[in-house]
Amino acid sequence: MIKFCDYSKKNQNFKKDMIKEIYTLFNKTNEYELEKCTQELEKKFARYNNSTFSIGVNSGTTALQLALLVSGIKKNNKVIIPTYTYIATALAVLNIGAIPIFADIKEDLTIDENKIENLITKETKAIIPVHLHGNVCEMDKINKICEKYNLTLIEDCSQAHGAEYKGEKVGSKNIGCFSMHSSKIISGLGSSGIITMNNKEKYEQIKECLLPNSNKTNNIISKRTPCKMDAIQAAIIKIKLENVEKIIERKINIAQKYKENISNNKIKLIETNLKNKNVYRDICIKIDNPDKFISYMKENDIEVKQLYAPLHLTKFFKTNKNKTLSISEELCKKIVCLPNYYGITDEEIVYICEKINEYKL
Repeated sequence: MIKFCDYSKKNQNFKKDMIKEIYTLFNKTNEYELEKCTQELEKKFARYNNSTFSIGVNSGTTALQLALLVSGIKKNNKVIIPTYTYIATALAVLNIGAIPIFADIKEDLTIDENKIENLITKETKAIIPVHLHGNVCEMDKINKICEKYNLTLIEDCSQAHGAEYKGEKVGSKNIGCFSMHSSKIISGLGSSGIITMNNKEKYEQIKECLLPNSNKTNNIISKRTPCKMDAIQAAIIKIKLENVEKIIERKINIAQKYKENISNNKIKLIETNLKNKNVYRDICIKIDNPDKFISYMKENDIEVKQLYAPLHLTKFFKTNKNKTLSISEELCKKIVCLPNYYGITDEEIVYICEKINEYKL
């Protein structure tokens, strides 16, 4: 079976260095020395992302939640997010008592910037565009909308480490929230995340939130339990960060091989804007009757997946049918993601493409 993602293969080339880095932690004598390991990663990631500051946390959800808190988003404020995204984007909004407002997407599966403005009301306080599957949102127009209506802009970069919009890294101009979950491009083992920003005041506020203490002068704005990234995750991610360009280059190379080898005209690869750098966290195709296709691929020992349903149609967020979300509803029925991880071989990709080309509706 060719798995959708095999973590053992994904980490194999970096395993020796990761173990070596973890072993150095056993020689640390106190929590301050361990904390320096996380601080070292934060500095390196900030430099890599061309951001002034970077803060390691325990998940991408925490990153979004803290970014919303320090941006002054309060209970019952409305936050616009795409309906097609991982549920954590919406949960971060709900967790602080705010209300997610769902926006439609475009054919490239990113938020439709032309449909945002009609969703804005006096209660709207923020927009979270999601750079999903490694692809990049149309940031110029979204930035202009935020400036026009005085809205906070927080970029969900959880699936787009190293992606670029017009030559600039995502999350480098605004607050950026990155997941470092095992499934991501720069990944630890388990859950962790990073927040990037250029605003020193917000940076200091988030640092204050991470490790609550009983100091009378501590102005805590978060009721969270401590949520700092731990040193073991930092050690693993440090090695991945040192190899990130190699990882991204391979992801782009895999995407190109799929493009070159898939010839079945019943299957459409999701196209991206060539002016941006897509890092291909996922390879997405559009196909009619995806259940039949998924079963066919499984019969041929290939695991493919449908990752997300529109959030407004899920049981947790179910709302009345919204005609403005019709593209999401139609597209998501047909989107399937193919195996695409660091460690998959060219031979496996060729085999996958052969089976895709043999598939008949």
